[in-house]
Amino acid sequence: MQSRRAPLVLVFSGWLLVGAMMAVGCGDDADAPAAAETRKEDAARHARREKEAEVRFRRALAEAGAGRLEELGELAHVYWDTESGSAAWKELILALMRRTPARYAEALRELETFRGHAPASAEAAFAAQALTQAIYGRLRTEGEAAPGAEERAELEKLEGRAARQWVETVEAMAEDPRWRNDYTFCRARGEAYFYSGDLEATEKAWAAVESLEPAAQAGPRVDTLIARATLLEERLQQPERARELLVRARDLLQYLDPTAREVYAGYLSEHLGD
Repeated sequence: MQSRRAPLVLVFSGWLLVGAMMAVGCGDDADAPAAAETRKEDAARHARREKEAEVRFRRALAEAGAGRLEELGELAHVYWDTESGSAAWKELILALMRRTPARYAEALRELETFRGHAPASAEAAFAAQALTQAIYGRLRTEGEAAPGAEERAELEKLEGRAARQWVETVEAMAEDPRWRNDYTFCRARGEAYFYSGDLEATEKAWAAVESLEPAAQAGPRVDTLIARATLLEERLQQPERARELLVRARDLLQYLDPTAREVYAGYLSEHLGD
């Protein structure tokens, strides 16, 4: 008897499932106008925030000194989900690192917080690049203005963290096909790896310039080929590959304007020895 009743139970259960699915479907249809109204209200609310942030951003840029830092900081932390909020966060980081004395540690904390909200932001990548390069330059200051031992040790830690933020940002951006096919992004991505000490990743990122769609113009390609050749010869000890890239760069000279052709031709002739 049990085996004869089992199919009926299955059929009944099946009808329950179909009924539940139909009920859910009917609910979706009934809720559609409400959901659309909610989306409309959310879009209007965000548009108002964008406008408010834009007005406050212009006002913050008109400020000077500590007032400007305070305005930018409040704007960035409150309106982080708006375009002007992202721009304010970038400007805040730049302003902190340009203070006298530079406030690199504080700038880095702001960068890390910024990336917590927007891990693939182009504004964050720009700020990370500027901060990394500023600390790099400070570490290489010579003479009486050179950093002392304690400052140097702190700066080296900050440089490593800033470079890591830069690399993580460009790697997140690379998930977007629009960036992967951008010449400027490919060069910046390679620079991020360079400052982090990963020279092989630098060369690989710059090599991507040769496979962009649509293809990069001849000038940027020549410039990148020379940069790769220099890296391969001077840092990666691969002179044969470096020479191949220089020959490829020379083959592209015919597509450059006369002035650029003359500049590159002299350099290539000198390094190719012909």
